[in-house]
Amino acid sequence: MELIILIIIVVLIWRHFKKKRARQEETERQNAAAAAAAQQAAAQQAAQQQAAAQQTAAQQAAAQKQEPTPLELTEEQSAEADAFLAQAANLFREGKREESYALAEKFALDDSCPYQAIAQGVCGDYFDVLGDKEQAAQWYIKSAEGGCAQSQSELSGYYQKGTGVPQDTEKAVYWMTKAAEGGDNNAQYALAKRYENGLGVPKDDAKTFYWLGKAANQGQSYAQYEYAMYFDGEHKGVPKDDEKRLFWITKAAEGGVVTAQGLLGSMSYLGEGAPQDTEKALFWLQKASDGGDADAASVLELIHSLGG
Repeated sequence: MELIILIIIVVLIWRHFKKKRARQEETERQNAAAAAAAQQAAAQQAAQQQAAAQQTAAQQAAAQKQEPTPLELTEEQSAEADAFLAQAANLFREGKREESYALAEKFALDDSCPYQAIAQGVCGDYFDVLGDKEQAAQWYIKSAEGGCAQSQSELSGYYQKGTGVPQDTEKAVYWMTKAAEGGDNNAQYALAKRYENGLGVPKDDAKTFYWLGKAANQGQSYAQYEYAMYFDGEHKGVPKDDEKRLFWITKAAEGGVVTAQGLLGSMSYLGEGAPQDTEKALFWLQKASDGGDADAASVLELIHSLGG
């Protein structure tokens, strides 16, 4: 009887330890699975972080590539560039087009040339004149990416019209802005008109005024006339200033803007917004009339009929 009881106890103890061992093994399996899952998750996270880092690096590289800095030359380099441009232009005018292009291409392909971007722009001009717009566009792109403001302005027009490249208003605005920031006064004026009319950008009177001012100060005659109109006291945020208005109207008139010439003549004759000066009035009214301003011609005729 004692033997049977002993056997039963042994069996029970064995079963107890067997169940305990099974539970331990299950726990170990669960822990191992959890560790493997954690390791896999960590690996996935690391891979995602690496991919994100690579994508960010690629985006930064692309951004750096697409964010050219304006071309800056020393005084000596500028003189060399001017001499090159004069030589290329003379060859072209003399009918030596191939020689002109060969000269430009030599510097355009020379990565050590400080005015490489300018030479690339000349290559673009060469193909533009020949009518090969696709080839011209490729040179303008290289030049624009090198910081040449004139080529950036040309490239903007190419994208706007779909000339030699697919039409793309966003890229047109991008390169126009780059050209404006680089000091191209025609691009500055064109960008001002975009902000004025909401063409590819939101309407913005402040930015219109800003870019008109930039262009006006760099001698863009039409910008000077429109900038002058902002000082008439009717534009929000711009105080009335007759002195500035007269100054910029005069600049525009001297730059050949017929409307400004006619207005300056009328102002000078009447003494409104300008000192009364009949001689100056007749001079500017005649300029405007010769330029095709019918209103100026009518005013001039009326003055003469009155004995003026």
